[in-house]
Amino acid sequence: MKVALFLNELSLSPLAADVAAGRARMSAFLSVVTRVRQVVRSAKPLVHTIDPIHALPLAAGYSVADWSVGLSRDERLLFLQLATQAPLLEGGRDPQELIDRHLRSECWHDGRSAVGLGAAFAADGLSVSFSSALCWAERVLHVEVDEADEEVNVTRREAVVRHASVGAHIDAHEPWLRELERLSVRDGQDLWDRRAELFPVLDFCKEVRGQLTEFRGGDIALDGVVKRLVDLQKFFDAWDGASIGPGSLPTKCTPESGPTLGKYEQQHTFTPPVGPRRVFSWHVRFTPGAGRIFFEGDAARKRGIIGCVTKVGLRTVKDPT
Repeated sequence: MKVALFLNELSLSPLAADVAAGRARMSAFLSVVTRVRQVVRSAKPLVHTIDPIHALPLAAGYSVADWSVGLSRDERLLFLQLATQAPLLEGGRDPQELIDRHLRSECWHDGRSAVGLGAAFAADGLSVSFSSALCWAERVLHVEVDEADEEVNVTRREAVVRHASVGAHIDAHEPWLRELERLSVRDGQDLWDRRAELFPVLDFCKEVRGQLTEFRGGDIALDGVVKRLVDLQKFFDAWDGASIGPGSLPTKCTPESGPTLGKYEQQHTFTPPVGPRRVFSWHVRFTPGAGRIFFEGDAARKRGIIGCVTKVGLRTVKDPT
């Protein structure tokens, strides 16, 4: 399990007054990572930074690279295990949806552009700061986000970003970290085996089992599948049986068109665990690629039904019969 931490580059300044203060800053930063690992034993924190972590300045003429020369044995082991990624987001390791959302928004904190905080907002992750100013002593940060839609209309809204600058801040985020751990799955088979535990108000059609076997361990698309299933779980957990619409979920939710269903009805027909085979039209998307999760609601039982989880459009899927 990886926990995404996004370094707030604004906290790099002002620089520490001297080398001793710079070392203290880095020690506090490592305490955040250490506390994450203590809370979630299976966690492997991945720190996203604008520049390589060794190049980050701590004090005048003193960088993380300089600091690493004089590490104690325990600090060296922790630092060597610290997974980092620069630049903040890149196509090879991050889902395209996250990259797109990050690129379509700009984040501001106290009037200053905040790239790291913006990435944490886009990823729904945790921002981390060096203890360089009182404003970073908070467990959440209030920011403003400019977002552009597909028509390039820009709107600004206030938002809150999870934040930590000392290990004690992680205690406030423990419930969130525990939920991340609970939802962490090894592969598609593990998701299928734990479906009742993870998504208790969702029923899965029998065809989904075979579809999930396509998702191997480490497949970044699996994170997208879990995220969308979480959205569906939350929706159907509060569902009163009313008609589903495009605005029902926090993500894009659309039905197939009549002509598409007429032409590809067999490809859209699946077998729920309760009741007869039925046609599925509503779907949400996951990335990377053209991933789709088809679903419908069972109004009588107040439950959601997952009909299909596919990395490709159903027009290319073989007849499930």
